[in-house]
Amino acid sequence: MHRLAILLLLCLLPAAAGAHNVYKCVARTGAVSYQSAPCAAATTARIWDATPEPPPDSVELQRREQAYRSGLTESRYLSRLAGTDRPSRARAYSIRLGGHGCEAARARRERKLAAAGMDRDYDLVSALNTAVFDACK
Repeated sequence: MHRLAILLLLCLLPAAAGAHNVYKCVARTGAVSYQSAPCAAATTARIWDATPEPPPDSVELQRREQAYRSGLTESRYLSRLAGTDRPSRARAYSIRLGGHGCEAARARRERKLAAAGMDRDYDLVSALNTAVFDACK
């Protein structure tokens, strides 16, 4: 019985501790402080209630879920209209090997990279490396 009374007291304690005012005090020098006690007379004060909001009920949760799903549907529709619903496709490079050897693939890669210079991109380098890998298996 004694434990039950302590447990009930502990359950009620956080609810009572959460409801209080917060004071924002601004001094003439511009220093800002937040405190639970009222501000001194020489400072400007702004007061607001720091009582936490109650959790949403089931009707509010259903309304939020409905709004979320509606937003997703509208976003998909607009994305389809704009043509951005499909992932972008990378440029494909065709790599033709002059010979059927590993050395020929490596030489071809070096020639292509030298011709591209600093204008090479990831797709080109990746395609060349894949061709060398396939030839050198």
